[in-house]
Amino acid sequence: MKILRVGDRVEAGNYRLHSRFRRVANYLLEAGRPRPASLLCLVAPSIGAGPINLVVEGDLPEADSLIVEPQALVIGPGRFAFDASLRYDSTLPGGSVNENFVPVLADHLRTKAHPKSLAFLLDDSRTAAFRDGFEQNMVRQVQAGARALFGEDPAHGAQMLKGCGLGLTPAGDDFLAGVLIGLHLAWVGRVGPTRRSDGLSQAALPIEIILAAALGDNVLSAAFLELAHEGRVNEAMKQLIITLTGKKAENVRAAADRVLAQGETSGADVLTGLVLAMQKVHSTSKNQRPTSND
Repeated sequence: MKILRVGDRVEAGNYRLHSRFRRVANYLLEAGRPRPASLLCLVAPSIGAGPINLVVEGDLPEADSLIVEPQALVIGPGRFAFDASLRYDSTLPGGSVNENFVPVLADHLRTKAHPKSLAFLLDDSRTAAFRDGFEQNMVRQVQAGARALFGEDPAHGAQMLKGCGLGLTPAGDDFLAGVLIGLHLAWVGRVGPTRRSDGLSQAALPIEIILAAALGDNVLSAAFLELAHEGRVNEAMKQLIITLTGKKAENVRAAADRVLAQGETSGADVLTGLVLAMQKVHSTSKNQRPTSND
């Protein structure tokens, strides 16, 4: 086994296995450190780099515990060294998002997202894919949660979306992570400044309130939500954001496909939250711009 990339939020310590899949093994830090540093993901190269990912070449280990040292991964008698050159920078890229590319991404989701993803929030006709009682109730709850989140009660909306859906990280949690990434883009001025030199305030949603309401008992979701709140993203999402600041729409679509490939619906759910958050910021920004008579 060989270490290929190490996330910049991977912390040293003793870890125990949480869950294992073909391409991912999740480990939790034994000491009670705050999230998201308590989670470590050993991943195959096809998953790619991320803030808490440790990308390895070869079969994933089946160990129930491991140790991360400042410059090595220790599994039983094996010690696998890595150096600073392998560190992945998970911070958001610079540059302003091209507002014309947000609808490009939204349209791509409408046509390419998994039929059981939350992309029905971008296209009501997609709700036809949800047929049984449980699925229809989930659709109604997600729709109501999104209305509250982007309306008058963001905290209540986040609480309604938290844990909604099936999966190791439920769809509602993935969606909220996407919202937090989108709001972080606005918060640091890459979509639009929260407070501009002309004195207008950007009515970005209250990111701290949403995070607090979104956090629950799911340790994986909590880690990913807090990373999104920090503005730390995986390699695929970072490349997508870079294309959103670029000049070619086809690059946006190609980068979005890589995110959509993550999990069954997780990538689509994250991107749906990202799109809706950016649309909210853009529409609010336009409404706040002074007219020629001001």
